[in-house]
Amino acid sequence: MTLPASGSPISFSQVDVELGYTSSNPLSLSSARQLSGDITGAIHMSDLYGKSSFAPRYFTSSTTWTSTQTLALKVLSVSGGAGGGTGAGAGGGGAGEAVTSSTFQVQTGDTLIITVGLGGGIASRGQTTTVVNSRTGETVTGVSGYPGQASHSGVGGTGGITISPTGQTFYGGTGSAAGAGGGGSGAAGAGLPAFGTIPGSGTAALAIHINSTTTIYVSAGGSGLAPGVGVGSAGLDNTGSGGDGNSPGASGLVVLYT
Repeated sequence: MTLPASGSPISFSQVDVELGYTSSNPLSLSSARQLSGDITGAIHMSDLYGKSSFAPRYFTSSTTWTSTQTLALKVLSVSGGAGGGTGAGAGGGGAGEAVTSSTFQVQTGDTLIITVGLGGGIASRGQTTTVVNSRTGETVTGVSGYPGQASHSGVGGTGGITISPTGQTFYGGTGSAAGAGGGGSGAAGAGLPAFGTIPGSGTAALAIHINSTTTIYVSAGGSGLAPGVGVGSAGLDNTGSGGDGNSPGASGLVVLYT
């Protein structure tokens, strides 16, 4: 499991266990340096605060995963993004919900059932992503994105809806009377409305910090389409992003980290 945070004492035996050794194993400087992430200079016990030997695991398709150690995981579950609405002037698709859990407890031998939701087709919702500990039943899951709407009677389509990481509903941008589609919502906020013949942009992706060196971006909203423009772009790969108007959404993602 992760070593104690700043301000708490750390023993050599705790470092040994974190590295996968017995608590009485002699601690080597090279092992401590690797755990600290500092490849040069002196190593202090304070450099090991909050460190973990667990390497993040990324899953872009459904599977099972069995833990070889007991630890408190963080889980990122991103559901599939929705497709944009049909045809020219359609609204962008809403992103899949990005849900994080910082207290997902696993023991050695626990099996997690990981279901990664697929992105929705044009004018269709994505699928839900779910992580379940088969021993305890503990579950992390979210809501898939809602599709954008087609233009109607010359008015651009409204962008799709997304549920935020805190459970708030973010609405897509409205279409314009000139026939441009509104942007789809994302995990970071509502989509932008269209203005005249300029379609609304989808919400930018949400930044998730996996560790001190890795940040990933998930759940962006899809953009609307301008009048007379028939096809946009598909959602970004494996991030739960909504598709632009008349395009499919992206599949979801699961990350296990500490």
